[in-house]
Amino acid sequence: MASLTTNPDQSNYSVLIIDESNEDIKQLHQMLSDGFDVNFATDERDALTMMDELQPDIAVIGSNTSGFDRFVLCQQLGCAVVMLVNNSNVDDMVKSFSLGAVDYLPMPVNAEEFRLKVQAHIVMTRANKSEQQVSSYGPVISTTESPIEEQDRQKVLIVDDSISNIQVLNEILGDDYEIFFATNGKQAIEMAIEEQPDLIVLDVVMPQMDGHKVCEKLKTMQETKHIGIIFVTALNEVQDEAKGLRLGAIDYIAKPFSAHIVRARMHNHMELVKHRKKLSSLSMTDGMTGIANRRQFDQVILRDLHRAVRNKEHFSLFLIDIDNFKKYNDHYGHVNGDECLKEIATAIASSRVRMTDFVARYGGEEFAVVLPNTDREGARVMANKMLNAITNLGIAHVNNNGFGIVTASIGVQSLVPDSQMSVSNLIKQADEALYKAKSLGRNRIVFIEDYS
Repeated sequence: MASLTTNPDQSNYSVLIIDESNEDIKQLHQMLSDGFDVNFATDERDALTMMDELQPDIAVIGSNTSGFDRFVLCQQLGCAVVMLVNNSNVDDMVKSFSLGAVDYLPMPVNAEEFRLKVQAHIVMTRANKSEQQVSSYGPVISTTESPIEEQDRQKVLIVDDSISNIQVLNEILGDDYEIFFATNGKQAIEMAIEEQPDLIVLDVVMPQMDGHKVCEKLKTMQETKHIGIIFVTALNEVQDEAKGLRLGAIDYIAKPFSAHIVRARMHNHMELVKHRKKLSSLSMTDGMTGIANRRQFDQVILRDLHRAVRNKEHFSLFLIDIDNFKKYNDHYGHVNGDECLKEIATAIASSRVRMTDFVARYGGEEFAVVLPNTDREGARVMANKMLNAITNLGIAHVNNNGFGIVTASIGVQSLVPDSQMSVSNLIKQADEALYKAKSLGRNRIVFIEDYS
């Protein structure tokens, strides 16, 4: 075993190349000569030893491995693996992905494509490790159900101007995933924002806005930049693939489609999505109350408001504030204050009647409720239900303006938003309604339109 480290900078990407041919190792190293720390092994034993010692970001198993079983080694390495092969075989490709490989490339590889693909896989691997380290600092909290939690079927958005191509992909993937489709770039961007698919399968050649432009736009938008994009194309030009990878795509699938290859690649990427979602959910949960936190609220309200504008639907937002909560903490202590917040969070969340109704801790003693497709009357019914749920807890509060128990005030904005309505304005209006509810004596519901 040996090292061909090109740069001691610890931020560089770490790669272990495993191949019996020194010549092939040198060629692969040259492709990764800038910005990668490259180590190599020429047999199975050294490869496993170096994995334990160096913990590289990714392993590349070369095409010259007659002395050991590359599939067994792929499974043993326990890290992201890129398989290089002399002759591409569908069965071997499927087997590689099932054993944990993240890519399968026929030799000879194009230097730029190889470099970009290795880099893309490392970025994803490091993101997963980073999230895992964050999650290791504390236990997983049992959270209230929310729209962001994992669904039974993962979502795929297929974007292609050819209906026949969409039909072919739907036949290949429809049994395993929930399929959505768009036939142009503008529609694709709107659906990506609204449906939040797990992966987007995107055609490169489309009129008006081609796949590269769609990808570039999606990767610049906060609400879609995290979604993985797989290009499908009949183009065999390497520069087209390299361009897509530079824009942030994670893979390419060539037309005409091979059902086995498409399923194998999708399964591999979806497993990574599933893993990242599980880890990401920890950063979306309020540590004290177990419901969604402000970060998740920001994502949900942006998505749901966009959908309401596009579909011209009713939309309602509540801001709920516990009355005189500082006085509660001063009198009963912060430990009891924390328990009070937990009980109220549970009471509010339990009042929901639809999975799409969303409850989050907005900050301090304040909660937010997003009710998509809910008009003024529906909002009034739900607000009363939540207010009653809080008072029915009967939590003693001797310094709460004569009520004797913990109460809350609710500010509501309920409307059919137009394209001029922003999230910040919507929150501001609900906050103004909440302030009015406080000034009118607390323990009540106020709709902003009644006082504007």
